[in-house]
Amino acid sequence: MIRRPSTEDILGQSLHELMGSKPLGKITVKEIAGNCGMTTMTFYRHFHDKYELAFWIQRQSVAPGILRLSPDYTWKDFLQDRVSYLVEDRRFYINLYRDNSGQIRFMERFAQNHFRLLESRLKEYYHLDSLSEDVSFELQFYLAGCSLFLETWLCSGMKYSQDKLIEHFIRVIPSSLRPYLDFA
Repeated sequence: MIRRPSTEDILGQSLHELMGSKPLGKITVKEIAGNCGMTTMTFYRHFHDKYELAFWIQRQSVAPGILRLSPDYTWKDFLQDRVSYLVEDRRFYINLYRDNSGQIRFMERFAQNHFRLLESRLKEYYHLDSLSEDVSFELQFYLAGCSLFLETWLCSGMKYSQDKLIEHFIRVIPSSLRPYLDFA
């Protein structure tokens, strides 16, 4: 069955297109809506502001991979796919990462979002009511570090290969997280 794009999808595509030529901070809601033939009223029925839309775009791109984690699709597979995606769409993400005019830096929100998604997936996969306080802390710390480092790597010209980056991300997994991220 053919999936019809939602209003959110269309607005997301509009913002994505506009960010190919200018940073998020210089784009207005009126431009986003007008670029796809919608009104600002329609925009505000779906999103609070352009920052919420930008975060929605990012969340839509990462959630399917995290929900797929299993012995057949490992944390390393996810990281490889995610980094490749960010490199392919680097103009959009560099514009997003460099924008500090929203209420909270995007990388902080991304790390929080990744944590919530991954925490939920781990609890579901391992049939847990919750993660221990230590595992939860280390997972948040690891994801925040990876997010910040990924932003730096992408915005500073990707000075070493994607494979080397993934190798580092795998190597620095805290030992208490390894059993969880192995999905064995």
